[in-house]
Amino acid sequence: MVECLPPDLFPAIAGPVLAVGGTLVVASVGGLLSHPEIPENPDSQGGRIVVPSGAVAGLDALAAAREAGLHSVRLVTRKPPTAFGEGFANHAVAQCIFSGTATEAVARYPRNINVAATVSLAGVGPEATLVEIWADPAVSENTHELFIRSEAGEVYVRSANLPDPENPKSSAVTGHSIVAALRRTTDLLCIGT
Repeated sequence: MVECLPPDLFPAIAGPVLAVGGTLVVASVGGLLSHPEIPENPDSQGGRIVVPSGAVAGLDALAAAREAGLHSVRLVTRKPPTAFGEGFANHAVAQCIFSGTATEAVARYPRNINVAATVSLAGVGPEATLVEIWADPAVSENTHELFIRSEAGEVYVRSANLPDPENPKSSAVTGHSIVAALRRTTDLLCIGT
């Protein structure tokens, strides 16, 4: 089952799919942080949760750094002000509208920052992953900068994605990442994550 629902409907589909041993491909990854009871023991009935990369690059490097021993993970997201709704439409200069943990970011911006949930689950966890969100009129793309420090070294990755034409809160590449995740479930040759 591929979940592509508004965040408030996430538990209505996730719980039942996992309860019957299904595989859940999650687009609203923030739902895993907002409803921590859902991913607990998904395999108790044979269920499985698949989290696509979404709009962020570098998850393969993050996974390797986690194996080496992570020190810190920080995500900086910049989107056009209109992606955050009417209240931000008149911003003339870049403004940091959030700074805190991935858990807090998802709670405050559940439709804008699924990448924070993805990064936190792949790395040091939602309470230790630091997130900044910027409303920036100078950008036309949704950008995500990932800063990773580990025993193996440092990694910096920047993604600049076009907003989805039907949902500018999300990146156009997000849907394609779901297709790529589905293909990996049957591919004989898997590269990266």
